[in-house]
Amino acid sequence: ARAAADEPDRTVAARAAQALQLEQELCLDPGLFAPLAARLGFQAVEVRAKRGRAVNELTVFRYDVVLRVPGEAPAAPPAEFAWQDGTAWAAAEGPAGLAATLASRTEPLALRRVPDARSLGARATCARLGQALPPAGKAVDAEALAAAAEASGWRADIRPPDGHGGFDVVFWPPDDRRRLLEPALEDRGAPLQPHANAPLQGLFSERLVPELREHLGALLPDHMVPQSFVVLDRIPLTANGKIDRAALPDPDGIRQTSAGYVPPQSPVEDILADIWASLLKIRRIGRNDNFFELGG
Repeated sequence: ARAAADEPDRTVAARAAQALQLEQELCLDPGLFAPLAARLGFQAVEVRAKRGRAVNELTVFRYDVVLRVPGEAPAAPPAEFAWQDGTAWAAAEGPAGLAATLASRTEPLALRRVPDARSLGARATCARLGQALPPAGKAVDAEALAAAAEASGWRADIRPPDGHGGFDVVFWPPDDRRRLLEPALEDRGAPLQPHANAPLQGLFSERLVPELREHLGALLPDHMVPQSFVVLDRIPLTANGKIDRAALPDPDGIRQTSAGYVPPQSPVEDILADIWASLLKIRRIGRNDNFFELGG
């Protein structure tokens, strides 16, 4: 859901954290696949950024992965690249200068950490909420680079952006059929959990709040049932091991219902949603929401 223009950053961050916790779609970091490939007996990994000129969820956040089995005959052996600094290259060259750069080369051109223009808006939002820093340097559209290379008869292999907002790309000369492969990492038994979210936890959290409210409602008078419930991965602690109350999220403005959001469908529902939002101090009220579950 979009935040209102005047919504405080703290509230937006709390809503985003809750939405992330309740996410029921499995999300995987591209860094998962090199150690996973070794654990499952694969030989190499190919991570490909989604192609396309549109800037949307598909082209900004999604990618394809190919796991290469041992003994598979590749089109050509992997290449050893002299990686160049993509940040410096983007500032000096960019798509406009790529054709001239490629015309003077016969070997692949490999660039690391090219500032990604497509994810710039998302990273700026994260930086505003204190979650990340935007990439340094002049941002470049990966599709514009690929199109410029293809216009010169070259081919581009693009990896999705990393956590710092930079993507890797290799430009291959005509008739060079090699691919940008990453060898499977040695399996040292490191946990893979940091590379993925926990969608079942989101399902659990979504069901927990209404069930907990119902359970307490059967045991306690209404005025003793807490108005808000916030599910946490862990309790924040101070250096002395006590609960860090200042670090606890503020439940104000966070939806406290398991009902999926459906916007009001009529003028009457719009009026009622505005009244509820004013009373409950919640910005977004849906037609399936329960007034009492929301804290009324």
